[in-house]
Amino acid sequence: MAKGVGSTWHLSGAPILVVSAVPQELSGAPRGGPGSRLRYLRAGMGPRAGEAVRRQLAREKFSLVVCTGFAGGTRPGFRVGDLVVATEVVE
Repeated sequence: MAKGVGSTWHLSGAPILVVSAVPQELSGAPRGGPGSRLRYLRAGMGPRAGEAVRRQLAREKFSLVVCTGFAGGTRPGFRVGDLVVATEVVE
């Protein structure tokens, strides 16, 4: 599990999962070579996306899960490539 300490993140050696809804959202993502810790999941949209992520999390342990591609729809003024970092999780 990733643990934030101030602005520094300490990650375990487990892979990092990058999740997107559609292929275009991953088109600019870095591709690692052999031994890369990055794993990519095109989960789709809606309830099926949540289920796809749950299945992936059940198969493999990750140090961090990064969701891509949805922030442009959350606030006017966001641009492609902007980074949005959550400060809290609301359930």
